[in-house]
Amino acid sequence: MQVSTISGEKYFVTFIDEKSGRIAVTLLKNKSEVFGAFHAYKAWAEKDAGTVIRTLRSDGEGEYTSNEFKHYLWSCGIAHSVSPPYTPSHNGMAEKGNRTLMESARCMIEEAKVDRTFWGFAVAAAAHIHNRLPSRAHQDMAPLEHWTGNRPNLEHLRIFGSTTYTLIPEAKRQKLDSRSAKCILLGYDEEVGSKVYRLYNPATKRVVSLRDVIINEVPGGEKVSHGQDRKRGSKVEYSLPEEKEKESGEQIFERSLEPIAPLEPSPEEPNSEEFGGDVIVVRPPANIVGPRGDTVSESGLRRSERQRHQGEPSGRAMVANIEDPQTPDEALARDDRNLWYEAWESEVDSLVRNETCVLTALPKGRETIGCRWLFKRKEDG
Repeated sequence: MQVSTISGEKYFVTFIDEKSGRIAVTLLKNKSEVFGAFHAYKAWAEKDAGTVIRTLRSDGEGEYTSNEFKHYLWSCGIAHSVSPPYTPSHNGMAEKGNRTLMESARCMIEEAKVDRTFWGFAVAAAAHIHNRLPSRAHQDMAPLEHWTGNRPNLEHLRIFGSTTYTLIPEAKRQKLDSRSAKCILLGYDEEVGSKVYRLYNPATKRVVSLRDVIINEVPGGEKVSHGQDRKRGSKVEYSLPEEKEKESGEQIFERSLEPIAPLEPSPEEPNSEEFGGDVIVVRPPANIVGPRGDTVSESGLRRSERQRHQGEPSGRAMVANIEDPQTPDEALARDDRNLWYEAWESEVDSLVRNETCVLTALPKGRETIGCRWLFKRKEDG
């Protein structure tokens, strides 16, 4: 390559299993490292597949025809088939595999707008994806499925170069420091696990391997969280209430305490049957008018819009009922039930927005765990 990776590698070597089509990629700083790469691949492949390598087919380059390489193949009983000079068609599987990886890596680098020094990670990510895609040459089976006998899981695949956010351990940050670090997704670390991501931190200029990350595949789009299971049986939709004009020109929001009916799925969103469960609709709290004529904003901050007049002391005192409700039924039976209901639903909306929990239908044969709501009035509110 004309550009070295951030670790100094300039070459890569691929070992392709002819029966399954599975590709293994190793990055190299020098061509002389090919022998060590094949030695490591042989030990891993034979143990993982439960069989032995019988034949090695390569071109006639010096890294494959050295005396050390020949003696090792002879001692292991591996036949070495060398293609004639200037005839790449005799080693067509390797040539086609290398071309596929390079074209895929080139497209990923251009699309992600990342530096070319990340080409090594792009090639490794391309091989990771190739091993999980069906192939006509193997009866529409993925190379990894042909190798292991199990269909590969594709749920962990993400767009190369996506923006990611990783949690900074508490021991490595101070009170005012950010809790997360912004990184770039560079692929997958198969040595640790196929669902472990390789991330580049521009601030520290280091590559780390992590599993629990937040990935934003599209700028401005929804953040996809990995490591925190998200139920496919639930979907949350939000709809804001409509504005209405009063005769005085004041804008208020009318709110109903009746149960919210599910919305019809829009054509742009997937049908609920694709998730295999019920669709739960949660609407965020809206502006309401309190019992004293105060307007309650979306953020929950109460600001009275009445005009206050400085009056003379009347010598009388107003005694307010400061007893808090003990149950939801008591809260909804009070005169200020709108405020309690707004606080109640705001808490539920906060749990859903922060992905603390996922609203879903109760599975069959399961029992719910009881919980208790605590209603408390803020004295300094």
